[in-house]
Amino acid sequence: MHQVQQSGAGEGWSALWGKIHVPGLGPAFGTKLLYFAGYKNCVNGLRPLVLDANVRRPLNGPEAGLTAKIKNHRADYERYLHLAEAWYNDHSRNGSPEIVEFALFKPGKELAKAE
Repeated sequence: MHQVQQSGAGEGWSALWGKIHVPGLGPAFGTKLLYFAGYKNCVNGLRPLVLDANVRRPLNGPEAGLTAKIKNHRADYERYLHLAEAWYNDHSRNGSPEIVEFALFKPGKELAKAE
């Protein structure tokens, strides 16, 4: 995953769904690959976070206040990463934007149980 390490999460996303796409690989596992390949090693661009159904549910819920839903496109993934950085910075959290991902994951899992 050279692309994510050298150019950030957006380029990593494009690589996963471009020429090197593995049939059956979806955003949940793909973004996990990006995260583990590039979060600590990313030198340029946005650092990758996981975007699976459990994270997406609360992002697309009314509490998030987004005007457009987060889907499975590079622009949506990058928007989510920018939001995570902004939300992390707004709350002066100790740690990293991964905290935002985890904060979305837990309620998303609960919402899945209710569906």
